Amino acid sequence: MEKILENTYRNINIGMINELAMLCNEMGISIWEVIEAASTKPYGFQAFYPGPGLGGHCIPLDPYYLSWKAREYGFHTSMIESSMMINDKMPAYCVERAGKVLNRFKKALNGSKVLVLGVAYKQDIDDYRESPALRVIEELEHTGAEVVYFDPWVRQYKFKGQVRDSEPELTEELVESADLVMVTAAHTNVDYEFVQQHAKAIFDTKNVMKNLKNREIIEMKYALIGCGRIATNHVKAVVNNKLEFAAVCDVVPEQMEALLAKHGLEKDSSIARYTDYKKMIEEVQPELVGIATESGIHAEIALYCIDHGVNCIIEKPIAMSMEDADEIVRRSEEKHVKVAACHQNRFNIAVQEARKALEAGRFGKLSHGAIHVRWNRNQNYYDQAPWRGKWASDGGALMNQCIHGIDLLRWMFGDEVEEVYGSTRQQFHHYLEAEDIGMAIVKFKNGAIGTIEGTTNVYPKNLEETLYMFGEHGTVKLGGTSTNNIDVWAFEDEQAEDAKNQNLQEATSNVYGNGHTSLYADVIDAIEHDRQPYVDAVAGRNALEMVLAIYKSQKDGVPVKLPLKHFKSTDMAGEFDV
Repeated sequence: MEKILENTYRNINIGMINELAMLCNEMGISIWEVIEAASTKPYGFQAFYPGPGLGGHCIPLDPYYLSWKAREYGFHTSMIESSMMINDKMPAYCVERAGKVLNRFKKALNGSKVLVLGVAYKQDIDDYRESPALRVIEELEHTGAEVVYFDPWVRQYKFKGQVRDSEPELTEELVESADLVMVTAAHTNVDYEFVQQHAKAIFDTKNVMKNLKNREIIEMKYALIGCGRIATNHVKAVVNNKLEFAAVCDVVPEQMEALLAKHGLEKDSSIARYTDYKKMIEEVQPELVGIATESGIHAEIALYCIDHGVNCIIEKPIAMSMEDADEIVRRSEEKHVKVAACHQNRFNIAVQEARKALEAGRFGKLSHGAIHVRWNRNQNYYDQAPWRGKWASDGGALMNQCIHGIDLLRWMFGDEVEEVYGSTRQQFHHYLEAEDIGMAIVKFKNGAIGTIEGTTNVYPKNLEETLYMFGEHGTVKLGGTSTNNIDVWAFEDEQAEDAKNQNLQEATSNVYGNGHTSLYADVIDAIEHDRQPYVDAVAGRNALEMVLAIYKSQKDGVPVKLPLKHFKSTDMAGEFDV
């Protein structure tokens, strides 16, 4: 009887909190905040939490047994039975709520793809007995939804004679393919930030995303300037962060429409189209602008935005001259405008883990490091955009393809650089003005030495973007095509949490990685809380300085002392002329 009492007690209290959750939803109140507030009482309150129903082999069953047994004695357990009725209808209620979430995005459950996260009856176990998630899936399918599930603990389950397999991995493609992600188990080994970044819509029945930023409440008018190759990542970031996409601008109207069509936005008349960015800024008056044009006009556009009080995210490089980069920094500080350099790889999971280890002092004294960007770019790539590979509008491999890795190397090794000695060549891309390979040795003021290797000459396709960090107590190698993997993770003070970083791989759909969404989220937060972005204008200036220092070293044939004040990409004109 003791065990039955315990489980019935839980059933009743969970039933009460589920009923209050339904009421709070009608009242526009967060039940989770109510519970959190009530939990601050020093005594007399035990927290119970709502969810899609009850699972397991005890709590859902023992109250039924007690009610049945009570009837033998002519006793009716009205309170117990009421709580059971509430808990039993939660799966159907959650499906109803899921339908309302989709309605906000002008979609119906019927015909929609739903990704269910978690079918175990509670977190971090492989037991799905009486799991309410199974009934949620059943109810979803009754509405006509296409349902798939992912559960790292339950790779397969059997329900009503049907066997169903979990999706093998929680990939970007899987999350983005779903019209709705529904969280039904609070497993701690699921990356919910990753889910939030890539999901179109989320219904979180377990409040697992309580510590993640909710971008649905943000109303910030955004405009995009430039609709070329990289622009799609900016649009994804805009959509993921629920910004008000007010306008888009490109000198080629067809390019605008192709970009919008790629994201299903071609019929959205609320997105204004412009071919003149100045007119767009004046008429739309956005709070935030993404600049994704050819590199040679980044500075011109950025300075115009800054002068008009518009915050901006500038694709790399932020400028083509030190004078322009320094002016962006100076003027943004003077006018209190937020400017971020789009070095999105800083937000890679692997990079963030390495940074945390660095800031925790786990490397000890840094000895040396290296960045290798070994990519392929053929003539077709350059023919698509005639501005590529030219000194005035783009620069070469170091400026275009390798600057993200160069940014990471400088950032990780303390930012303060004493001297750069570089050499560049044009080996296989004689139809360009600029280099297709560059190498350099970097002396940092903290005594560390760095090497840079960047090229577009790797046959037949992109090979790697790899960052090495060597310290007296630790070694890290970040690899993959965009420093998105951890190939080596070794520290003298080995810790339990290090296991998750061994052979970590962050799935990416392209070489640009997943960082744009996180970078945008950070800039939005920086604007809201009046702080500097994580990757600010100074960071963009410093990455540019490294590339231009290598260029100047090639031109002059001697090492270049930093800071570099007066140099621009066009100073390299004619360097490789035969």
